[in-house]
Amino acid sequence: MAIGLKNVTIAVLAGVMVAPGTALAASGSSGVWSSNGVAGAGGVDGNAEAAKGKKATTGSGGGGGGATDLTTGRGAAGGNFYSSTSTTSPASGTDGATDRSVVDEAISGTAGADGVNGTAATGGGGGGVGVVTTLDLTITATGAATGGAGGNGGASSGGGGGGVGVFASANVAIEAGGRVTGGAGGQLTGLGGSGGGAAALLVTGAGTVVNSGTLTGGAGGGNPSANLPNLKLSAAGGNGGEGVLLTNGGSIVNQAGGTITGGAGGRNGLNLANRGITASVGGAGIKGAGVTIVNAGTITGGMDGAIGGVPSDAAATTRANAIHFTGGVNSLEIHAGSTIVGNVIAASAADRLILGGTADASFDASSIGAAAQYRGFGIYEKTGASTWTLTGTTAATTPWTLREGALSIAADGSLGASGGALTFAGGMLQTTADIAMARAIVLQADGTIETAAGTRLDQAGIVSGAGSLIKTGAGTLGLSGTNTYAGETVIEAGVLGLTGSGSIEQSRRVVADGTFSIASTTDGASIRRLAGSGSVALGSKTLTLTAAADEFSGDIRGTGGLTLEAGRLVLSGTNDYSGDTTISGGTLEVGAANSLSAASSHIVASGGMLDLAGFNQTTGGLNNTGVVRLGDTANTTLTVAGNYVGTGGTLQISTVLGGDNSATDLLHVVGDTSGTTHVVVTNVGGAGAPTTGDGIRIVQVDGASAADAFVLNGPAIGGAHRYNLFQNDLTGTLDDGAWYLRADGLAPTLPTYESYPAVMLGLIALPTLQQRVGDRRPDKTGETANTALWTRIEGAHGRVKADDSTTGAGYDSDLYQLQVGLDGEVMETAAGTLVAGLTAQYSRASASVFSDLGNGSNTTEGYGIGASLTWYGQNGVYVDGQGQFAWFDTDLSADGVGKLADGNKGTGYALSIELGQELAVKDGWTVTPQAQLSYASADFDDFVDPFGAAVSLTKGESLKGRIGAALGRDTSWQDASGRAARTHVYGITSLTYELLDGATVAVSGVDLVAGPQKFGAEFGLGGTYNWGAEKYALHGEALASTSFDGSYGYKGTVGLTVGF
Repeated sequence: MAIGLKNVTIAVLAGVMVAPGTALAASGSSGVWSSNGVAGAGGVDGNAEAAKGKKATTGSGGGGGGATDLTTGRGAAGGNFYSSTSTTSPASGTDGATDRSVVDEAISGTAGADGVNGTAATGGGGGGVGVVTTLDLTITATGAATGGAGGNGGASSGGGGGGVGVFASANVAIEAGGRVTGGAGGQLTGLGGSGGGAAALLVTGAGTVVNSGTLTGGAGGGNPSANLPNLKLSAAGGNGGEGVLLTNGGSIVNQAGGTITGGAGGRNGLNLANRGITASVGGAGIKGAGVTIVNAGTITGGMDGAIGGVPSDAAATTRANAIHFTGGVNSLEIHAGSTIVGNVIAASAADRLILGGTADASFDASSIGAAAQYRGFGIYEKTGASTWTLTGTTAATTPWTLREGALSIAADGSLGASGGALTFAGGMLQTTADIAMARAIVLQADGTIETAAGTRLDQAGIVSGAGSLIKTGAGTLGLSGTNTYAGETVIEAGVLGLTGSGSIEQSRRVVADGTFSIASTTDGASIRRLAGSGSVALGSKTLTLTAAADEFSGDIRGTGGLTLEAGRLVLSGTNDYSGDTTISGGTLEVGAANSLSAASSHIVASGGMLDLAGFNQTTGGLNNTGVVRLGDTANTTLTVAGNYVGTGGTLQISTVLGGDNSATDLLHVVGDTSGTTHVVVTNVGGAGAPTTGDGIRIVQVDGASAADAFVLNGPAIGGAHRYNLFQNDLTGTLDDGAWYLRADGLAPTLPTYESYPAVMLGLIALPTLQQRVGDRRPDKTGETANTALWTRIEGAHGRVKADDSTTGAGYDSDLYQLQVGLDGEVMETAAGTLVAGLTAQYSRASASVFSDLGNGSNTTEGYGIGASLTWYGQNGVYVDGQGQFAWFDTDLSADGVGKLADGNKGTGYALSIELGQELAVKDGWTVTPQAQLSYASADFDDFVDPFGAAVSLTKGESLKGRIGAALGRDTSWQDASGRAARTHVYGITSLTYELLDGATVAVSGVDLVAGPQKFGAEFGLGGTYNWGAEKYALHGEALASTSFDGSYGYKGTVGLTVGF
């Protein structure tokens, strides 16, 4: 049939499909098929050839509409009518401006020329670009960039494609009031196709677009005859252009007030649907691949083209996608004020949907899903300081990651299907209603859950990860899973409760400033550590701590109990739970008075300690197999309201050890005692004093107490006094059930102190001349007076007992000394030679002290220097003078007590004068009568021992005289080299006498006197071997000594002299 249209006759075969080309958005439409030919395809956005509308293929088919050349941003020409004799297209529009960095005025590309009619009919020319630039571009509030429109097609030829508003390869900023508009597509004529609208902004580089203005894609070319009455034309309009098209990725920040809108599709003819023709579609608001979008403004997809004319059976028009990610990895971040009209299509599950910004807003979770507005995203995040409220629910899997701010929900379904995990990377989840949740929660970093007052969140899924779980809000969080997260559990407010078999035992610690409840657990709960100032609700269950290391200043309540397995827990709140307190390991310490629950029986197992730390406490019963320590200072009272059972445990008491009624800690047992407890008493500043009454009461038992209920473990020492533990009062008639410390003798430390000076004096005792350098007698030539370097080693063992000792102490000692010296002739006369020398020595003594009061040990090291001056007379007379000064370091210990002093410093000096004469008898035999007088003095630094005793040296000196005689024999010869060699061997006997009274050590006002045994005798054998014409000499002596009253000693000396 034929339809007349003024001067145009369009023949349409009934039932023949009229199809547009398969163009993308902003493409042109195909021409109309006629009874005599095939229409040309519409161009598609792409290179110049792809964008151009195609000429009709045969017969009288119409030319296709043009699209956008993405390499230039310009519109492409429409296709020609098949019968057209023209081989060219009308001129394209020109660009409005190039390489601008600022646009503050209106700039437009020119429109493409309209096609011509007649036998040489042509399609319309493509529109020019508004602004082309490779620079960073700013469009100000007064600026506007508009792409040129595509030219209208000539007779039965296609319309040209519109030009883009801005064609850029760098960053673009559009200020508020600024506008960018894509050029509209040219209209079809006759059988031609409509041109496609152009994008407002086409960015080819991976730049950033910041928009506060208005971006609008160009409208597709329309069908001007679509509304004519009774016309059944089936041609489609051109597609609309995008608001922003990014061909190489990039970022878009659409700020508040900014709008980005896709262009509308061109008007379509009638009967499209039942002719198999797709109507024109609107342009996407934003399209691209590898794109990051932040939106606080409005992004809108363009409307599809209208169906013109009289009532039609075509489908209703719809809206294009607001955002279409076409590939790569993309993200959309929504801020408060964001409006998105149209669907948002992700390229893959790697794309992210983000709720961000600093202002609060809401988001409808039901808009997420395969058939909903937001489609295809696989990653969901909350960033920024804002709070976003999720309304509605979705069945889609939406695994949310909370990085910053808060995400608020009133239903679990707002977070999507339960298979979607909730990941905390620093953000917060707020719940405002009762919610049951069974999804996995992952704590990548610290995560906060806030439950509103009067509401409860029950989480049955597993909470895992390295971060901490922080509970805020006045509501309740219940955990029933076997959770594995390793961070802390911080309860800032409200209640965090474990239910059923719920566990957080892998959490580093619980900080309960709100309420931590295990009342609803099946078998109680184990945690590593407990801190905070809130509450622990036990119910009837037991809370076990496996690695405590904190102070808890809140309250623990309920009928359940508390068990400490390891570590140190300090309780400083007010607790009233009534179950047992079991310390199976570690230390339970208190930080305030009455912090232990008086309603709880306390059980201290072996390896455990209950430490009152100086605060008065009351317990129910007390069973002690471990250690109960009252504190570092006296006057702490532990009251046991029930019975006390000592099963080999230790009670540590601090006492000012002095006279009767001295300050002390006290264990007060209201009930009975049984078993045995070892009592350790620590003296805290007591100088010691005799006790004349009952003594110092440290245990009070109101009920029954056996005679071995409390046993002193180790000495109790105050100053110079030793204290023992006695039951009942002094008369033993009152049977008062109390236990007292009474001073009953001197301390076991005193023998060690008393012998201290004697050990030091032994280290600086000066040797005889023979012991020091051997036989250095000059011969007739004087060659023996050469300068010499010598060394000697001395070792001794002996027992020293005092003639008069306060403590009855003696000691066995082992002494070692290494001495080196240098001496040489300083004067030579006919009468003899004077030799001077310098010495240095190291010495060490180890003494084992013994006494009926107690044994001990003394280890002293000494470092000294000295000098000597010796006269060797030609008549055999010699006079030897020595002097020495030494420094000492001493360690003192007492058996059963331990270290008394560590590295205590001391000094000492000694002087000696010795004279004798070697008398020749005959045949090489000599007799040498001799005498020696030696003085020594020692001192050490005052110190206070671990029991508070002040120790100082009052006097430490010795003046010993010695007389004796040596019988010797000399033998001389010449060696194989003709050099002189000789030996001198001797035996010596001496008598000694101590002229002074010994040493006195003061210990907290008590003088310890050690008077030496006066008389003694010495017996020795020695000798010297000289060779190399007196250049070398080896000497030695073995000596035994005795006091004839228990003291004795053995000493050996070996030395080497080298003359030069």
